Amino acid sequence: MIILYKAHSVYILVRLMDSDLERKAGCTERGETYGPEVDDALRVIAESPDYICAERLTSHLVWMATHLATHGEMVTSPSLLDQLSAISVSTVRRRLRALARPPDSRKEAGIPVTLSFGRTIRSR
Repeated sequence: MIILYKAHSVYILVRLMDSDLERKAGCTERGETYGPEVDDALRVIAESPDYICAERLTSHLVWMATHLATHGEMVTSPSLLDQLSAISVSTVRRRLRALARPPDSRKEAGIPVTLSFGRTIRSR
């Protein structure tokens, strides 16, 4: 049987001694760790430095939240600051992608956008 299935003998013995040979149902997925309060905070914080990448934004989330709270841009709580300090770069990237930056209203309105080197682009 070991040669037939090309498996380790201990694995085959455990499988044979186990009475249940059917596959087990998959376990349930984890629930959301961060709620809408974190989404709202990420939206405000990401908009403030003009949508920088998640790698740069994550390390400054707590500082930026307290800074924006002192200027009245957002309301913070101790639980929100704890969640912002524990959130990972990949979660911030995933959440920011879900929040999706709004399109530039100047391009939609047909207003010319001037580039830093003097050329003007007209949107179509």
